[in-house]
Amino acid sequence: MHKTLVLTLSGRDRPGLLEQVAVVVSGHGGSFADSRMVAVGGRIAGLQLVNLPEHGVPALLAGLRELAASLSDFAVDVADGAERVAPGARLTLELIGHDRPGIVREVTEVLARHGVSIEELETRCVPGSFAGGEMFEARARLHLPPGLPGERLRSLLAALAQEMMVDITLEDSHP
Repeated sequence: MHKTLVLTLSGRDRPGLLEQVAVVVSGHGGSFADSRMVAVGGRIAGLQLVNLPEHGVPALLAGLRELAASLSDFAVDVADGAERVAPGARLTLELIGHDRPGIVREVTEVLARHGVSIEELETRCVPGSFAGGEMFEARARLHLPPGLPGERLRSLLAALAQEMMVDITLEDSHP
């Protein structure tokens, strides 16, 4: 019997960190089925979906605890990964506009109000070319709840984009 776990890693970034985690996972018969990691400002956060034989779970957990204890400023959390993704359309949102406080709050407020989950979000500020000042860019993968048509969300975000004076586009996405 196999088990699926979700590992959440966070801490100070350092070379070889993922390799150390991979040694522990593979050493207990596990494999990475899906993984996301990002380093920002000297910190790293990651999510790994790990499959392994059920009998290897206790030893894997002990190995991960030992690894976390041996590294300063690093933590590993483990959760059951058996939960399946709910049905619903997926869209990719792209936003660009002059940077100002509140952009993420205003967009996420609309999404939350309509039951839209954010599966992935990346934001950054880049130098503006002609207008000067910084431009804010965001890219998100969205999971719409059943019953919310993509066209309805497009019209809600188009109204918000006009109010905020930013460009927002939504495209069909694949899981």
